[in-house]
Amino acid sequence: MLHITSKTLLVAIVALCAFACGDKEETVARESGTAAIPAAAPDKLSIFYTADTRGHINPCNCSAGMAGGIARRAAFVAEQAPSHYLLVDAGDITAGPREWEMLELEYILKGYAGMGYHAVNVGHREIQIGAEGLASLGEQFPNFVSANVRRADGDLLFDSYRVVTLAGGYRVGIIGVADNTLQADEIGEGLSLDAPSQAIARLLPE
Repeated sequence: MLHITSKTLLVAIVALCAFACGDKEETVARESGTAAIPAAAPDKLSIFYTADTRGHINPCNCSAGMAGGIARRAAFVAEQAPSHYLLVDAGDITAGPREWEMLELEYILKGYAGMGYHAVNVGHREIQIGAEGLASLGEQFPNFVSANVRRADGDLLFDSYRVVTLAGGYRVGIIGVADNTLQADEIGEGLSLDAPSQAIARLLPE
């Protein structure tokens, strides 16, 4: 759907770490010795994956690596309309932390909410915004995920993962991480990054 550069990483959403998540009723059934009937996995799961929008609400008209076009993107997803699908973004939605770039980001996120994005990862360019700005965005758009972006006090800024229930009750977990090779001056105020591999290893048992 979009050209994706190596600068933006969403290791866990790319690999997706898709798994069937047991629910409370299934746990009770196992403990009581009765047979639990898990939700059947769909025969096909479509993943709409976007990244590197970089503030382009409209198509950027770039000679290569075309970015942007929220209306075009929404039309494409609506036309496909598969029975089971995930709509996710790896990050770098914004071009940067400047005032007009933040305004573009807010409108893009409104578009994402209207399209029904299941999860949006915190990318490198979002990390430049800093803890206070990201926390404010998270209040407006609750589907941000990041398993390795932390506040200065050590707490994670967003939920590490989201669990999405598909038609028929089958559930999929989506974990978000950002590459931690950023230089100190590229990390926004009040933020720190864990190693992605450590963050994923910590969460997979859960």
